Amino acid sequence: IYRLWPDRAAPIADAIDGEDLGALTTLLAEELPQPPDAAMLAWVGRRSRRLLGGAVSRGFRELMLDAPVTDRHALAAVDVPVLVIGAEGDPVHPAQVARELAEALPLGRLLVFPPGGLLWAHRAALREEISGFLSG
Repeated sequence: IYRLWPDRAAPIADAIDGEDLGALTTLLAEELPQPPDAAMLAWVGRRSRRLLGGAVSRGFRELMLDAPVTDRHALAAVDVPVLVIGAEGDPVHPAQVARELAEALPLGRLLVFPPGGLLWAHRAALREEISGFLSG
């Protein structure tokens, strides 16, 4: 149904394949809540170095561009609880996409976080919600 940042995947994959640390770091930093702080930028630098020379570029080229479900009506057959997570203003975890998926899933539980970076500003709350969902 949805493709995750298709306009971003190819440049990231190109930077990984070309072992261009500067370009990759810049591209990944653009995904951070703005303005990023020093800890965020340090994390991006470490992540960028780990990605260079790896096979992960294939994932950016293929998996992130493929829609995992081509017909949202097929989700009506999912008969297990599903936690659907999104965040306002987050291009990687869009709130509107989360709302639409939760609505399409009969047992979907929607969790939308405010802006600020899902994994940055809301990490503890996210971890708590996921733990509660999985243990419930």
